[in-house]
Amino acid sequence: MRNVISIAGTGRSGTNILKEIFGQHSKIATLPFEYRFMIDPKGIVDFYQSFTANWSPYKADYKIKELEEYLLSLSALSDEKREETNRIKSIDPKGLSLTPPPYSGWELNEWIPGYSDLVKTLIADLTEFQYSAVWPGLEANKANYQMSFAPKIDKATLAKKLELFTDKLFDAICEKQGKSIYLEDNTHNILFASDLKAIIPGMKLIHVVRDPRDVISSLQQQKWAPTALEHLISWYKSVMAQWEEEKARLDKSDFIEVKFEDILANPESEIKKLCAFVSIDFEPEMLQVKLDKPNNGRYKKNFSEQEIITLNVDLSKWLKLYEFKS
Repeated sequence: MRNVISIAGTGRSGTNILKEIFGQHSKIATLPFEYRFMIDPKGIVDFYQSFTANWSPYKADYKIKELEEYLLSLSALSDEKREETNRIKSIDPKGLSLTPPPYSGWELNEWIPGYSDLVKTLIADLTEFQYSAVWPGLEANKANYQMSFAPKIDKATLAKKLELFTDKLFDAICEKQGKSIYLEDNTHNILFASDLKAIIPGMKLIHVVRDPRDVISSLQQQKWAPTALEHLISWYKSVMAQWEEEKARLDKSDFIEVKFEDILANPESEIKKLCAFVSIDFEPEMLQVKLDKPNNGRYKKNFSEQEIITLNVDLSKWLKLYEFKS
């Protein structure tokens, strides 16, 4: 079981900067992007939650095939997918009105040695046997279809199978980079923290908290978030409410919360505290990352006086909890 550090937050909370800081450590391996397959729909946690929730031979076949197709879709770009991606980006470079093929920027075979083979090994481990058959829910034009059968299993047993897969993936990343600890930063890990802990027992989670008004101000500029203030507030409150539920399921030794503003104000003391939490030695090189503060309090420039009053009222629970002045 490898030690794994997870840096997570609401989005736009400073996780990328903290990842860059930890990425300077001599023992820590990172990827330059979020690999996403742990928590996105159709991914590992989705499979973990749904496969054990209810069972039938047909659902088992469907979910195993769905997981295999999804994970392998991240391995490399086919010529057809690359061509379609380039065509759409030439029409709409920002992808605001016309979306490219799913995960068109992900080619995990380049970053994780043996990725596709590890996926195939996982699918084989999940499948007890295959047999020639068809059922009404299949897609059209399937020739000589092979049903994948897996009996119903409990969550603990499934977690062990998924743990073996993820551990081998993290080993491959670390070995390629000559490091011993893997740091991953799928931002919304806070929404699935307890299930991730079951699958990755060695995981230590760092939740980066930022003034929610600045988070919302930044989210408003992102193509993947809403723009209306009331919608952004609902987005933030829903994420944080889910985190509160997840936090209650975790042991207090499994996670730590740190304010982004404290990292900017007192980087050495805060990073030393986080290093102690994840049981690594602090290295001065970690402080070589440039920490700019121009966006602190950005909400004061981006929102009207009335909008700020609305933010202060609607977000009062979290402003008080994390000691941000209203």
